[in-house]
Amino acid sequence: MNKVALISGANRGIGKAVASSLAKQGSNLILVARNQLEIEDFADTLRAQYKIKIATIICDIREVTESSDQISSAIKQMGGLDLLVHSAGIFHYGTSIVAKAQLTELFDVNVVGAQQLTNICLPDIEQNNGRIVFISSVTGLQGFAPVGGYAASKFALVGYAQSLAKELLETGVKVTTLCPDVVNTDMGKPSGLADDQMIDPQDICTTINYLSQLSDAVVIEHIALKCRAIEQMMNVRK
Repeated sequence: MNKVALISGANRGIGKAVASSLAKQGSNLILVARNQLEIEDFADTLRAQYKIKIATIICDIREVTESSDQISSAIKQMGGLDLLVHSAGIFHYGTSIVAKAQLTELFDVNVVGAQQLTNICLPDIEQNNGRIVFISSVTGLQGFAPVGGYAASKFALVGYAQSLAKELLETGVKVTTLCPDVVNTDMGKPSGLADDQMIDPQDICTTINYLSQLSDAVVIEHIALKCRAIEQMMNVRK
């Protein structure tokens, strides 16, 4: 029987790469995104290429509770839910200069939206002893001067995910946070790194596939994926 995965932010970047990878493996998908044209075109492409079932949910992650009935209905039609991947996220520069509105948006999208979507999906994930993957950032493990607001939201996401993992430990649900460095997506392009110096989105897909192959005896709370080029630069500065 085909596995069922729900991916937020599935129309671009990491979310799109993960959706493509899972489709290739034969998983049926529920794709959540706010850009209807992009996500519908993407879904049509995957359906034609892999002959899988795909449901699309058009919503802003900040208002995901308004789509809770639609999400629950899609999960029911798919026959359950095995994997939830939180990839929806935004980025703003700034630490002391980050505006209140930007800080609020960072937390609403990167933290609150993920928490609310988890609540919607949790009964079905628990029923299938499934897995929840949060896409955070290395800035959720270590602060960096130019990105304090973003880092704060990612620290919060890591804290929430770790707490959720402990809360669900007896249920069979596995919770892992992936904390990548700069990824070769539209969000990562302004870093100034060459394409081959950034983490390939496929590396994220490979990591998620790796998690799915582990036995239930294994608990992995977070995985950090760092850029070799950045690590080398940090060594030189030391």
